Amino acid sequence: MAFGKKVKSQDVADLAGVSRTTVSLVMNGRDDSIPEKTRHKVLDAANELGFVPSAVARQLRRGRSRIVLCLAPGWMPSGRADELWGGLSRQLDEKGFTCVFSRSAGSTTSLRQLLSELNPGVVAPFFPLQSNDLRLLDRLNIPVAEVYMSRSGNDLDTPWRRFQHDVGVTQAAYLLESGVTRIAYLGTSDHLGADISADRLLGARETVEAAGLSLTACESVDLSEVALKAAIERMRDLDVEAVCAFNDDYAAALLGAAKSAGIEVPRQMRVIGVDDLYLGRYLSPSLTSVNYRNNFADIYTPQIVAAYEGRTAEVDPDLGLDLWVVRRESA
Repeated sequence: MAFGKKVKSQDVADLAGVSRTTVSLVMNGRDDSIPEKTRHKVLDAANELGFVPSAVARQLRRGRSRIVLCLAPGWMPSGRADELWGGLSRQLDEKGFTCVFSRSAGSTTSLRQLLSELNPGVVAPFFPLQSNDLRLLDRLNIPVAEVYMSRSGNDLDTPWRRFQHDVGVTQAAYLLESGVTRIAYLGTSDHLGADISADRLLGARETVEAAGLSLTACESVDLSEVALKAAIERMRDLDVEAVCAFNDDYAAALLGAAKSAGIEVPRQMRVIGVDDLYLGRYLSPSLTSVNYRNNFADIYTPQIVAAYEGRTAEVDPDLGLDLWVVRRESA
């Protein structure tokens, strides 16, 4: 093939020694009647030529796009969050959908502009859309999988927010079981993590108060050396015995600040993080952390597919809420 020439289905048919109709059936997954040997010949020829079926043509045949547009919130960068997006993409791919992510449309940039370039079959926003964007999707007849919505009206009934709340519960309960009574929460001042931090703080506070106590301190800081030094000094002045940190990054930074301040962890102050990152195993002291089964794709995939098909999915409300503490030296 000459460089730059667009590969067509007829080119694949000629190389495989089959008809163009056979190529179409194989490439569009309608090959039940095609012998396995012939199917492999077609796929091998397509791979050799670099043939990709026309998305426009496939959409015209189906009458509808199978693109899922996921509007992702501007969370703080996190490997565990990437697990969610990767799992969701894989599960949707297995069901014949193409998953496209946007980290800005509908929040910091215009959804209308993106929809002028992309024609999704369903939109899955992971944050509340503005009313004008919802009206736009309705006019375009694009269904919305409201994965962030609570049916009861209580935001903590959504699996995502309930999970964040239970992270704080798990941290505080573990520390209380160890016998400490003066517990602090170290959250983030970064707006990208503010909502998650607030839900984790709520869980920790409610757990401590259920034990007849109060949080001794609550700090929301960035990861700068100055901010952490000030936070650890305030905690020492308040005789804080243990800290629920927003995540392992904050817990690791707190360990460093405690060491600089001459505070021995865990003898004088215990620290527990979230995410169980590999980093925590090699800190000194090694980091105690909350780990979890990251299966939110099992919750969101059925909701997205159901929205595409014009129905409502019944999802197990307890999916994605399996948490446990990995105990190491810091707490």
